[in-house]
Amino acid sequence: MVTKKEFLEDLTNATNEMIKAGDKNGDNQLSKKELYELFKKCKYPNPTLVTNSLLELFDLDKDGKLSVNEVKTALLVDYIIEAETCLKKFVDSIFKADSNKDNKITWDEARQFFVTSGSNEAQAKVFANSMFEDVDSDDDKCITREELREYAIEYYEIYPTE
Repeated sequence: MVTKKEFLEDLTNATNEMIKAGDKNGDNQLSKKELYELFKKCKYPNPTLVTNSLLELFDLDKDGKLSVNEVKTALLVDYIIEAETCLKKFVDSIFKADSNKDNKITWDEARQFFVTSGSNEAQAKVFANSMFEDVDSDDDKCITREELREYAIEYYEIYPTE
């Protein structure tokens, strides 16, 4: 499991590498021109738009440059957006089991989902039991989107821990 300290160290290293790659004048920041050149070098489709957007969003002190902390913020936001997108896709894919569309998966819906996914009845029961043991955190015999999301965050270690 990745700790917050390790995650932030990795983020800092990635930030330093990005700045190092684009910083032409050695001030440990990326100016608008340096950002543009970096994105152009990386063959971004519209480096002007990307540069202007990043500066607008993450140049917190509005000095026309991105500092290490501002770049870390940008990378962290990008990571969170990607993680949340993946989480939503994961939850949505599992919630195909919600046959009555009430935003809850019952044990029987889970079992039926596994059967229609190719498991035999015995396997489907085992899979449904396992799913409910792992995911139904409030033991109400239903799995909600939030329970599934929280399970995925923990199981796949999406966000770093203490």
